Amino acid sequence: MTVLNESWKTNLALFRSQLCGITRNAMRMVRARRDTFAASSKHSATKPRDVVTDADVATQAFIVGLLTEEFPGVGIIAEEGVTVPCTLPGRSVYWTIDPIDGTLVFSERAPHGFSVMLALVEDGEVIAACIGDVMTGTLYWFAPGVPPKWEDPGADPMPLNGFLSRNDQSSMLIGLEPEKLPAAMRDRFGPTGPFDRYDLDRGSIGLRFARLWTGNAAGIGMRPNREWTPWDDTPIIGFCRKLGFRYLALQEGGFAPFDPQLVRTPVLCAEAVLVVHESRLNDLRPWLH
Repeated sequence: MTVLNESWKTNLALFRSQLCGITRNAMRMVRARRDTFAASSKHSATKPRDVVTDADVATQAFIVGLLTEEFPGVGIIAEEGVTVPCTLPGRSVYWTIDPIDGTLVFSERAPHGFSVMLALVEDGEVIAACIGDVMTGTLYWFAPGVPPKWEDPGADPMPLNGFLSRNDQSSMLIGLEPEKLPAAMRDRFGPTGPFDRYDLDRGSIGLRFARLWTGNAAGIGMRPNREWTPWDDTPIIGFCRKLGFRYLALQEGGFAPFDPQLVRTPVLCAEAVLVVHESRLNDLRPWLH
């Protein structure tokens, strides 16, 4: 029994509607500000070109206001400097918010590649998450009692399991530049390795992973010395755990199991990390420890 029934006295169908509805409304806000935002530098050690816009701040304030009203007592960890403690007695329940995932490409007025991401964590488990593609209107979501789904505007939700039928048709790796890896790791990539095509992809990491979950790609690579954050990684870890995707650390001797942890503050991860579906582990067997 989740805190949804215990504390909020609300039914799960209503909760699902709220989750998707809040995300959709936030997406409309972001889309409406595509040509009227102001941007400023948001430098960090791992993202020297990062920016923040007033659209991020306004959208986040909108989401925080709704969540505070609809889910009293539940904590909030939001990217743009908002943290609200959980006040539910004896519980650890909180939302993570990324008002615009892919702000840099948004600020460059790119035609796609940015999203809104929410996740709900209860006692160490991601029990709900929603990623909304701002420009297409597509939602990727799951909630208590509902496995991961995706839906286009005006269409019925569909199971998010395209990787099961399409994984064998793709050997593409997204997001990792093999030439930037140590020489001892590079021999596991290319025509003789498990991946023969690469797409660096820019923008929203949530939409990058959606390509993995729908079977468009066989793997996601994350560079070493990447900053893991609650707003970026919480929803992604939630989807991956629900769908059977595995995280592997790339090491000089091969790939080793990697257990991604939910973080409440940004944490630097030294390892390069590969994410693939568990059904593909046999493909990687020659490179595993």
